[in-house]
Amino acid sequence: MPLPSNTPTLVIIHDGFSLYGVVTTAGAKDTSSVSVPITELSDTLGQVVAQLGRPKQVILVTTDITIATLQLPPGLENITAGDELNKMLKWEMQPYLELNPMTPMLGQILVAQDRLSHQQLGDLIEAQKQQRADNPAAAATPLGELAIERGFIEQEELNSAVSLQIALSTTENTGEYVFGLPASEQAIPGQNQQRHVTAITRDDRAKWLSAFKKNGLNLDAMLPIVGVAAGEIASSSPSPASTIIEVHNTFASITHFTGNKASAFEYRPLPISPVDTDQIRNLIDRINSPSKLLKCATGELTELVHATGETNTPTVQLDESTKSLMESIAIGAIATVARPASGIASVPIKNPPIPLNQRAFYKPLLVSICVAGLIIAAEFFMARSLLPIIAERDKQEKADLAAHEKMDEVNELKDRIGIMDSKIDALNAEIAPIQKRNRLIGNSLGKRSDFHSTLFEVVAAAVGDEVMLDRLSSRNGHTFQLEAWSLTQEKADLFVKQLADALANHSMTVLVESTRPAKGRLNLEGRQIMLRITPITEPVVLTNEGTGE
Repeated sequence: MPLPSNTPTLVIIHDGFSLYGVVTTAGAKDTSSVSVPITELSDTLGQVVAQLGRPKQVILVTTDITIATLQLPPGLENITAGDELNKMLKWEMQPYLELNPMTPMLGQILVAQDRLSHQQLGDLIEAQKQQRADNPAAAATPLGELAIERGFIEQEELNSAVSLQIALSTTENTGEYVFGLPASEQAIPGQNQQRHVTAITRDDRAKWLSAFKKNGLNLDAMLPIVGVAAGEIASSSPSPASTIIEVHNTFASITHFTGNKASAFEYRPLPISPVDTDQIRNLIDRINSPSKLLKCATGELTELVHATGETNTPTVQLDESTKSLMESIAIGAIATVARPASGIASVPIKNPPIPLNQRAFYKPLLVSICVAGLIIAAEFFMARSLLPIIAERDKQEKADLAAHEKMDEVNELKDRIGIMDSKIDALNAEIAPIQKRNRLIGNSLGKRSDFHSTLFEVVAAAVGDEVMLDRLSSRNGHTFQLEAWSLTQEKADLFVKQLADALANHSMTVLVESTRPAKGRLNLEGRQIMLRITPITEPVVLTNEGTGE
């Protein structure tokens, strides 16, 4: 559908990783634009619309659409249609369709979304190489983490890029395509006609239509990113060029002209990231054309083109006008839709109807149409009658499901309470013998001699929250062996110091015989302490009662 050239149009440009929104007219008056990296498609589109508004005319330009120049019979769409036409076009376009696209590297995504420059990405890769050279046995720091450490990006930006990388890696191509054919031109009878055919997968088209619908937009056209801006770029050049090269961060769009008319298109990925002067030079040199005109998406790419030295030759020109590449694409898209005879066709927004007389069931349909009508009417009546019953059943199923979910939550809570009760009982069972032992020690202290009572009181006072007394014994009544357990070495050292200071006031010395890792009675990892306690005055004579534990 041709668009009025003086009406503001929103052009959404998709380069695979970001959305560029440009509101302009064919005359490029009052142009406004915005760039938003893709996270989730409909949300990203909503951000563009929030900043630029909702013009009535909307065009999508995307890398999801492929364009190829094919030699086809004149008036092909009048000869065949539907699935038969799609199969023929898919067969002809097979070499141009990317059935198994490679998952982009994280660095490519960050550069394409203008979160990193090519120079910064190159620095990060060199840093990783240096890390591997310095320590071959260790893994290099992941590129995203390294970019955050150097302050190039934020964690949220990295998360967004990783999410997009995962989404792109899990996208499947079902192999079902929708094709756009430009209007057929007058051709020599019996000879094939050159036509620029566009193609997009049905899944990608559905994805875009859903995103636009969620944001309250109606698409007027869907165009490929390759070739759309070539005419606009060529018209702004002071001298004609036979090839227009549009350099993006991850690919190049190439349009070849014969006279003033586009004759062929190429989409060339830039697989090595970051892009450098050698890649740009190879790109220019491998294009066989007497005159080439380049326009770059970013200032950094423009500098790389200058660095090749190719622009110093008479066959290579560089467009450095103030009009950006995205604005040229937007203006070119409006011009393409406004002039259907330009040679580039939009893929159909809706599937074109297949003429009834070209369908296989045409004749049987005429015979059975009355019976089929009666059957459909009866089924419709039955469906209308069953609607209230089905709605009530669905409502009851939802209520039952909600009740089951609540019961599951209650049962899970009961199970957790039971587990906690079991753990509490187990801990009480382990603590009970310890408490009993402490009571026995307290009882025995009252029956000991003054010396023993003093010793036991001092030892008991030194035992802290994280220290447990295991054994206190004496074989000769003169020297005492003390075994204790501590949760940490720090608590063990504190216990020994406090005990030594306290016993020194009673003319006793403390010698640490050993300390080693061991598990306590509660099966916890800690330190076992072996001490020897010796009086420094006269030996203490103990009764037989004092020789035990």
